[in-house]
Amino acid sequence: MNLARYVVIRCGVFLGVAIACWAGGSTPAAAEYRDVDVRLNVRQGETFAVLQRRAAAMARSAAQRTFDSELVISDVSVKVTAQSNERNVTVLQMNVQRQEWVARPDAKVWALFFPQAQSLLRLP
Repeated sequence: MNLARYVVIRCGVFLGVAIACWAGGSTPAAAEYRDVDVRLNVRQGETFAVLQRRAAAMARSAAQRTFDSELVISDVSVKVTAQSNERNVTVLQMNVQRQEWVARPDAKVWALFFPQAQSLLRLP
């Protein structure tokens, strides 16, 4: 009789845990990370300051588009590369989490600018 009671209690506990997990204890979705590469062509006569503003605008658009496209994306990394003649130089790198972006969707806040790109691209 004691063994039967033990088996019934154990099965009841197992069944209760299984129902609780099935009903509302779902596991959270895995966070997803996206890399986005953006390429900009340097315009003739363009200054580095103007190129940086365009790079920030493109990074902002890319991040917003990426977060809008899929709700499961939690982190976005945007790299903006400028092309001038035969040179390809990274101008900006931005890594941002969705919560940060929702609170402050400003690429200038989250981006890392590379000032050495100016001399590599030979821009004024």
